[in-house]
This record gives sequence, C-alpha cells and structure tokens, in this order.
Amino acid sequence: MNEVIRIENLSKVFVSHWRRRKVFAVDGLNLAVGEGEICGFLGPNGAGKTTTLKILFGLLAPTSGRATILGCDSREIGFRQEVGFLPETPYFYDFLTGEEFLDFYGRLFGLPSRVREERIADLLRLVGMEHAAGLSLRKYSKGMLQRIGMAQALINDPQLLVLDEPQSGLDPIGRKQIRDLILEMKSRGKTVFFSSHILSDAEMICDRVLIINRGKLVATGRLDDLLEARVSVVEVRVEGLPGSTMEEFRSRAASFIESGEQVQFLFDDGGEHVHELLRRITSDGGRLVSLVPQRETLEDVFLREVEGGGVKVRAVAWNTFREAIRDKILYNLVFFALLIMGISTYLGDLALGKSIKIIQDVGLASMSVFGLLIAIFVGIGLVYKEIQRRTIYTLLAKPISRGQFLVGKYFGLVMTITLNVLVMSVVLFILLFLYADSVIAHSGVNWEIGKAIFLILVELMLITAVAVFFSTFSTPTLSAMFTLGVYLIGRFSSDLVALSERSENVVLKYVTLVLHYLLPNLEKFNVRGLVVHWVPISNSYMIWSTLYGLAYIVFLLTMAVFVFQRREFK
Repeated sequence: MNEVIRIENLSKVFVSHWRRRKVFAVDGLNLAVGEGEICGFLGPNGAGKTTTLKILFGLLAPTSGRATILGCDSREIGFRQEVGFLPETPYFYDFLTGEEFLDFYGRLFGLPSRVREERIADLLRLVGMEHAAGLSLRKYSKGMLQRIGMAQALINDPQLLVLDEPQSGLDPIGRKQIRDLILEMKSRGKTVFFSSHILSDAEMICDRVLIINRGKLVATGRLDDLLEARVSVVEVRVEGLPGSTMEEFRSRAASFIESGEQVQFLFDDGGEHVHELLRRITSDGGRLVSLVPQRETLEDVFLREVEGGGVKVRAVAWNTFREAIRDKILYNLVFFALLIMGISTYLGDLALGKSIKIIQDVGLASMSVFGLLIAIFVGIGLVYKEIQRRTIYTLLAKPISRGQFLVGKYFGLVMTITLNVLVMSVVLFILLFLYADSVIAHSGVNWEIGKAIFLILVELMLITAVAVFFSTFSTPTLSAMFTLGVYLIGRFSSDLVALSERSENVVLKYVTLVLHYLLPNLEKFNVRGLVVHWVPISNSYMIWSTLYGLAYIVFLLTMAVFVFQRREFK
C-alpha cells in the first residue's frame, strides 16, 4: 500500500519567553498513513495532534525530523492542490455568505466557473447547508461553521482529506452526516486522516488508529488487531441459586447486582471463576439466563495507552501538592519555623563562642518538629477531606484505582514536606555562612549537616506514610493520636528495650519488646547531636538508615492500599 503521509522522527519544541523552559509538543514522532484508508489520530488535549497537523501543512516549522504528504516535503506548496484540510475550530471570513465563501476557495484552487458552481451546489447539499447558502458566515452557529468548513475541505475533490476534530460542535445528526461523508470519501478511493476525541465515532469508521500522548506515539494498529481477544469482563446472569452459593461468588466477582429472582455477576478474569460458577449452577439446581463476554472498546484501549498508572499518580500528587501549598496553615507553620530559626541567632549571640552550635541545633530541631506537624495534621486529612467534600465519588468514578489515588496523595504530601525542608535548609545555611567566621576550632560550615537534613526528610516521609495508613480507616482525631504515638515510641525505642530488661512484669516486658520490633525505630534518623558536635556520619550508616526507612514506607503504603480498597463509601 502506498503511503500518502509519512512522518519520521518529528519533533517540535516551544520555548517559553519567561523561564526559557522547553516544551516538547511533538517528540520523536514516527507514523505513516496508507492510501485509501480511514486513519484516526487520537489523543488527549495537549497530546500534540493539532501541532502535528499544522506541521504537515507548513503552518509550523518542525524543530527536527521530516514530514511528507503525497511524496512531497510538507514545506512545499504543490501537493496542497490534492489535499483538503479542516482545522480545529475554524475561523472564516464572516462577511462572506456560505456560497461566496466556497466560491472563493474554489478560485484559490483554480477551478473553472462551471465546475465551481456545480461543486458548490453538490457540497452544500452534501453537508446539509442549502438553506443557509445565502446567509453571511457571521450568522452561522458553531455547528454550521463546522459543516461549511467541511465543504471547503472538499471543494478541490482532494485525494487526501485531513480533518482536525471534524465533529466538534455538531449535533447527533451533523455527526452522522460527517461520518457518512467520511465513509463516502473512502468508497471513492480517498484517504481520510482525522483527529478526534469522540472515540465512539472513531471506532465506527476507522480502519486504523494512531494514539498519541505527550508528543509520542503510544499505540498504533488496525482496530481488529487492537480490540481482538481482549475480553474486559464477563457478565453472567443466573437465577435460582441458593443463598450460600450467591454469597460465595459475590466475594469473587468484581460486581454483584441482585434484581428480583435474577442475580448478575461481573468477573474481570473471564476464566476460572466463570467456569466454576457454571459448574455450580448445574450442581445446585440454578438456571443460566445469559453469559456475555464484553470485548474491550476503543475507549478502553485509548485510556489504557494514554492514562497509565504513573500519570494518574502524578496527577493526584500534583493536585495534593497545590492544595497543600495554598493552605494558610502550612504558610503559618513555615513562617513560625523560620522565626524560631531566626531567634536561634539571637540566642547564639548571647552564648559566646557557641553561636554555630546553637543555630545548627535549633535549625535541625525546627525542621524535624514543624515537618512532623505538617505530616500529621495534613496527612490525617488527606482521605477524610475527600470523603467529607464528597469529591471521593467523582475521583474514584474515573479510571483510577484506589491504590493510585492513595499513593498519589502520599507523594503530594511528600512534595510539600520536601519543599518545607528545602526552604528551611536554605535559611539555615545562610545563617551558618553569616556566622562561620566566628568559629575558632573549625573553619567554614559543617557540611555533615546535609546528611542530618536528609535523614530528617526520610523520617518525615515515614511518618507521612504512618499518617496516611491510619487515615484510611479512622477519624482525623484518632489518626493524629495514633501517628503521634508511633512517633513518640519510635523516638524512645532504645528506652523501651531498657524498660523491658528492667521490668519484672512479664506482660509489660513482652508488650515493650513487641512495640520495639514492630514499630519503626526513629532513633536511626536522629543524628542531630552528632552533627552539632562535628562528629562525621559514615556513608554506610546513611545507606542502611535510608533503606530501613524506605522498607517501612513501602510496607505501610501497601497496608494502606489493602485497607482502602476494602472501604465502602455510603
């Protein structure tokens, strides 16, 4: 099959004038469109569809790569005689009537007068606009402009028709007319390449689809290949089953609906559970009403390829971060922490020769304490707020798992705490630089303080995971109490061991030992005393302490997801 469009390693980079930040609208894109096919170009808003189409018609110059249409470079003009194009949300000369508008474009293609007259009449009838032929375009509705725009794309009887969101703004009748028109073009041997977000229409008419996300091609293929053998769920409808059997399979099904005497099960796997249920229907005297394997739709393929799990987690994390930094309580905490650090310089002036030590001690303590307050009092409300505001219903109704939602919330709060620690670290180092010349025994700034700050951050990440875990099944008040209890026990872990060794009460001895081994030992992250006295922290200690903290974080988040997946929202 001959290729009418070919794109090779195409990239388009936009640079913002303010921060000089590079944005890849199209990033190393490769695709081809064959002659005589209807090819859908799908992707979310901002994926790079319109940018790609603009490059094809020379409206934008590519940063790198190459695009050809009908064998010609996209920057040439000659091939456009054989191509029709409808841009997204087109703007036309509003002082022209519909008939004058089409005549103008016919003239641009050099069509003779008689050909123009015949073709304009045919096209107006084809797009259902005969009644508005003499009406000026300024009086057209959005749907009418879309239809007249389709007519202008066909005025030259093109070999290739390129449409950017052709069904945008149309009513159901108009959309059907456009679908029929595209199919008519194919029957005439034309090639149609169109972008769309109306996936049901694309599924009805496309021979092949290309799915783009963030400027990259993430999936391509014929619809039969993309959709075949992908059974998303199996629906089984039965009646006459004993109650015990229904309860047994209710726990295995993804969905369970009881309607009168009939029961409907939905199974995700479509295999083992379905076969077992069919066997039990026969043995328990039930009756199978229907069994329907539901094939995956183009929309399912689109969502799977475009909205990967990592993207969803990042979206939730970013939204949580934005919400947290706009919270006045957070600003008050950061301001108060910086104020405490500022006071430490005054105390250092009073304690002759000990200014650096006091600034380090108070600065690190402020990071730990105020980071703890943020972790607890923001973390405990992460889930509770979503439930109270009822945003949880719309969030979990989207194609996002509960695990992705919870992990995203966690990372959003970690981003907030990290920003808080970074701000306080910058202030601390500025103060240390200002007072460094007063140090007698040691010259310069004690850079080991950076290791102490890192371990404080790991500790706060762990405490955040604790707060998130408790927030999945308890109220904010109880979550705060439980989290604070874990923090205090973790900070006095060695004292628990000493208490166990001295205690004569057997129950107390074993309880303290269980708490010591079960709860995280937060003393591993507290090196403030060593750093203040210029004692170096070994790299091996840093590595093992970090791994210890990450292991607990993974365990806590896993338990939180396990609990949250089983929670019901009434």
